[in-house]
Amino acid sequence: MIREDRQIWTFKGVVIPKTEDVITFGNCPIYYFRRVCVDLDSQDLPWKNDITAAWQKLYSASDSVVFKLYKEGGELSNYTVSSLSFPTDTKSKYCQINWLDVFLADGGIESNYRLVLEVTVSGNMIEKEWGKYSLTTWDAKELNNSVLIRSRFNGRMEHENLDFSNTNCWDSVRFAGILGDQKPNSVDDTIISYDGVLRNAVSYNMYTYTLKSLNENDPKFIKFIMDHHLIGSAEMYVTSIYALSSLPNQVELPLVCDKRDIGTVGGSRNISINIELKDKVHNIINYR
Repeated sequence: MIREDRQIWTFKGVVIPKTEDVITFGNCPIYYFRRVCVDLDSQDLPWKNDITAAWQKLYSASDSVVFKLYKEGGELSNYTVSSLSFPTDTKSKYCQINWLDVFLADGGIESNYRLVLEVTVSGNMIEKEWGKYSLTTWDAKELNNSVLIRSRFNGRMEHENLDFSNTNCWDSVRFAGILGDQKPNSVDDTIISYDGVLRNAVSYNMYTYTLKSLNENDPKFIKFIMDHHLIGSAEMYVTSIYALSSLPNQVELPLVCDKRDIGTVGGSRNISINIELKDKVHNIINYR
């Protein structure tokens, strides 16, 4: 008889963040800047006051991340970025930047910013740039032909290996684009019992819309919109700032993504998106 001793070994894997080349402010193309806005006169309107979220997966008590917001000159913003723990994964951290608070903390001046994450994972220390931002005050004329997507994350994002449940984490992205091509789609839902008797009938309109981006966009920014806002969000609101639109202008619409498409126009860096959205809430016309 041959006796075999078998053992099971398990190993914990970690993902070491990659060090990326950082483009300085002076050499950065304009489309790498993410525009963020604030409005002192309408502080209660979320689509006029942007918010930015960032996060980092950590694995042990020795891992760490520090969120830092730098102004264009290289000095730190007077606004302190608070680090928050995920309720279901207290080692990992996220932050939410309220740009109105940044604007007020730095003296009410429009400026450019860099959000940087100083990350230590398994003894490896790197500096990761989350994004560059151009902070301006709200101006309807300047923002004409633009779209804001504001989303809440409240589920597991498998590609991030993070669970956003109970975080109430919000993020907004603003870019040149048009929300239009509104089409009403009448839908009839009927319930008929086994004996052929009509028990319930509901008729409602479910509008569809087309969202198209304009101008050049950073490919990483487009990927972030597609992966997190259009797929990973629990709630998504879209606001169109377009003077000639037939849609309600400067009004948040609760929408969900139906179809997604990414293309290039004119060159490899000219990334465009063409998205079909539909109403999240149905407008019931008839119930019998």
